[in-house]
Amino acid sequence: MCLVVTGLAVIYCVCMLYQVLRDAGSRARYDHQLTQAELHATVVLHDEIYIDDMGEWQQQDGAAAPTTAQHLVYPCRCGDSYMLEPADRQLATDSIIIPCRSCSNHILVRLNGTPG
Repeated sequence: MCLVVTGLAVIYCVCMLYQVLRDAGSRARYDHQLTQAELHATVVLHDEIYIDDMGEWQQQDGAAAPTTAQHLVYPCRCGDSYMLEPADRQLATDSIIIPCRSCSNHILVRLNGTPG
């Protein structure tokens, strides 16, 4: 298959890329999408869960998390946990891959829907 690209199509693509990359918010979403696509292609997932399966992060002494934003956690089989930060939740659309904080395991967290 031969792909013929006209000069006008190249200019249009460059303009679209510029629109995405010049805005910090859209650039962050684009970077997040690229990172997630790379993770989907290269990581073996330990588990696939729904966001409702995660619990709110607690400090070691049992006090509430020190920030106003809600960090969610899910236990890993190594004994530590996976942590979903609020900033990552804002960038994700329907799912996100998150790593364990101590080992090389990863899980897929579905942000929409409930287990069924």
